[in-house]
Amino acid sequence: MAKKFSTLLATRSPEARARIAALTEKLNSHLTIEDADLRYPAVFDPEVHGGYSVYFVDMEHAITDGETMEEASFNASKVLSAILGYYLDHGLPIREPSLEKSGTR
Repeated sequence: MAKKFSTLLATRSPEARARIAALTEKLNSHLTIEDADLRYPAVFDPEVHGGYSVYFVDMEHAITDGETMEEASFNASKVLSAILGYYLDHGLPIREPSLEKSGTR
């Protein structure tokens, strides 16, 4: 799935990639956007044959995976940024993150 995300990101306009990069930086440094601290809970599920699948409780289309926890975390950050960037680009409402739940990261 990470390869598909890279292809999707590469096909975006330079302006959209710049906005996604800026949003990623804000999310990774836990800065706020419009006075809302955006920390979306993610669920990391171990896969039978190794690796992890990841989904966000509040973002139905933000799904990714990784061979290690570190790769899955990195990919999760990128896919969440892409989804949020898409919402911003298209003027869609961004759902508020729910409270962090047990078993999420």
